[in-house]
Amino acid sequence: MDKPQKDPVRIVVMSSGQGAGLQALLAACRDGVLNAEIVALAADKKCPAFRVAEEAPLPIIFHPWGHYRQAGRLPATYDRDLAVKILLRGVDYVVFDGWRRPLSASFFEHFPQRAIYLHHGLRGRFPGTNAAEDAIEAFWQEGIPQAGVSVLFTSGGDIEKDPLIRQAVVPIMPGDTLESLSDRMRIIGTRTLIEAVRVVLDTAVRRR
Repeated sequence: MDKPQKDPVRIVVMSSGQGAGLQALLAACRDGVLNAEIVALAADKKCPAFRVAEEAPLPIIFHPWGHYRQAGRLPATYDRDLAVKILLRGVDYVVFDGWRRPLSASFFEHFPQRAIYLHHGLRGRFPGTNAAEDAIEAFWQEGIPQAGVSVLFTSGGDIEKDPLIRQAVVPIMPGDTLESLSDRMRIIGTRTLIEAVRVVLDTAVRRR
């Protein structure tokens, strides 16, 4: 007799960008690759991810910083209020898909080991925000033939110290430009993100 299926894990995706990760996560949930439900998109600005959410359709938690800045409110207040809006959705995890605004402990303290971040860089070698540029420069100057992507549990601090979930090497080809390498990193990054979320969910199910 088959075991009863566990209830889907509830995820909010956070994005300031194109929404490629959101698209991939929605497809993985729809196709049964992930036993999860994307319950909302959280966004700090109008961005292409909005269109992905609207077409899904998916609720949008719109939380712009401008209103807080104009009112003279602290960034920590913005962070805490965003966490509360997400928690009200009854979520298990948040997944960062190109979210660009820095968040503080006022946000992350609500999601210990539950905030999943895709970094378009090879942790241990290219940890910064310009990892693609650093990787291709290293290729041109030193002949180092690889970049990479990393998925980790983030606490908003040093990604070199955050728990790593999955990492994948991205080869640099002769004739690569920053644009072609960045495109390849996005493709492999999205695939690695899905693999990492599946690992996290499988572990969570075993703990239930």
